[in-house]
Formats: sequence, C-alpha cells, structure tokens
Amino acid sequence: VTLSVNNLDETAPVITSSDSTSIDENVNAGVVVYTATTDSTDVTFSLTGNDATEFTIDESSGVVTLNNSPDYETKPSYTFTVVATDLAQNSSQKTVTLSVNNLDETAPVITLIGDAVVTVVVGTSYTEAGATADDGSTVTISGTLNTTLVGTYYITYDATDAAGNQAQQVTRTVRVVDYVVTVVDGKFVLNGDVGLAITFDAGATYVFDQSDSTNSIHPLVFSSSPDSIVSTGNTVTNGVLIEFTPDSLDTPIYLACQTHGVDMGSNYNSITVNGASGSGSGSAPPV
Repeated sequence: VTLSVNNLDETAPVITSSDSTSIDENVNAGVVVYTATTDSTDVTFSLTGNDATEFTIDESSGVVTLNNSPDYETKPSYTFTVVATDLAQNSSQKTVTLSVNNLDETAPVITLIGDAVVTVVVGTSYTEAGATADDGSTVTISGTLNTTLVGTYYITYDATDAAGNQAQQVTRTVRVVDYVVTVVDGKFVLNGDVGLAITFDAGATYVFDQSDSTNSIHPLVFSSSPDSIVSTGNTVTNGVLIEFTPDSLDTPIYLACQTHGVDMGSNYNSITVNGASGSGSGSAPPV
C-alpha cells in the first residue's frame, strides 16, 4: 500500500504595505488613509487592534478609511492591525500607526492702531491709522467714508494667514460731525476755535459730538434766552451725539450747559439762524 501525503498550502500571505502612515487633521470622514497589500492574490482583509473601530477596511481591496474627522488635539495618532487571510485560511498581521499632522488652526488677531471711534469735523480730512495682525498677516481695509457729508461710517479690517485661517473682523467707527465740543476754562469750545463763526439754517440738522472727556458733566443744550435756559428747536440725543434742528422762529440761539447754565456758551455770544422770523438780532462772533 502506498500512502501519498498531500502538499497543502501552509504559507501565510506577507503584508507588503507600510507599517506607518499619516494624515492631516480635520480631513473629512471617509477619506482613504491606508491601503493594505500582500504578496498573494485571493486575500481577504480585516482589522483588529486598539483603534480598529475607528476605521473601515474593504475586505477585497484593502482600502482603509477613517470613520470620523481626525483632530490632533484630541487624538494625535491611531494604531490598527491589518489581518490578511488567504483561501487556505493562512493569515498574517501587521500593526500600522497612523499619525495625525498638527495643522495651524489659530486665526490671526487684529489690533487697531489708534481709537476704535474717531470723530472728524465735516469738510476736514481723515487719516487712516491702520491695524496690525499678531502673526504678521496682511490686514486689508474696506469701507466707504465721505468726510464732506455728516454721518456715521464704518471701516472694516480683515486678515487671513497663510494656512487660510481668517481673523475676526474688527471695525472702526468714524463719526463725521458738524461740531466737536470740548470744555476749556469752564466754557464750551467748538472745533477747537473760540472765535468760530456760527450760523445755522432753519430746518437744517447739525450734529455736535460731546465724546471728549471734558464734557462728561456738561450736557449741551440750546436756549433762546441769554439769561436762562429756554428750550428751543428740536434736539435729539444719541449717546455722545446731539442733533439739533433750529426752526424758523429760532433767533438768536445760545449754547448752554444743562447743569451750569447759559454762561458756559458765552464764547459764542449768540448764533443767528438764517430764515428765522423771531425777534432779536443775535450775531455770531467774528472769526
């Protein structure tokens, strides 16, 4: 009797793909992170190991995908074990380390040069002070400003770094007003000039800015009397801005402090209103 011994396939497939790979953080879930290869055909692939549940492998192609978007700060690396099994159920394993690349995710921070709120007297010029980014990124400036027209304008500052991180926008407010009010030696001063000639037009609106610290306890009001505060015209207060509209009966007009009386406006004596029909011939002081 002759007994033949059948030669079985006892050779396990050799996994030829690398034992390490890497990927950038924040890529989308489902992206291919690894492809397993062997020296054999007709191999079925599977995964095991510490982080196997974080991945999915195609059992035929060996393509491995990540189930969730990776974040370096949460988990800087993963390990999984690739198992390759042939038709004879011979198998081999290889442990793979997937490193997560730490990307620049920090947006630049913009800092204004100068004040966040700037006041400009109508008809004068505005000088842009600019802004800086803490990482040296270029700051772009946008916005429309018309210094010949009273109003509130906004200048916007943006920056994007080389990694594409966009800074939080910063805005500067530019107030174009008719008069900037300060207090010097207990008297109101308009636009820094105690001899400023002032004439109002009836029905027109004039904007006074009282944001200067010297005005903190001197709320500006308008009076038709040189001796006491007699309210006149229409006044709208919006924070530090005062909008005053003289009517056709307002002449002359006197500047006054609501707290300290008419005397605080004596730098300007009385102000004529063009188109007014009231009595009195108040005149503005000479320039």
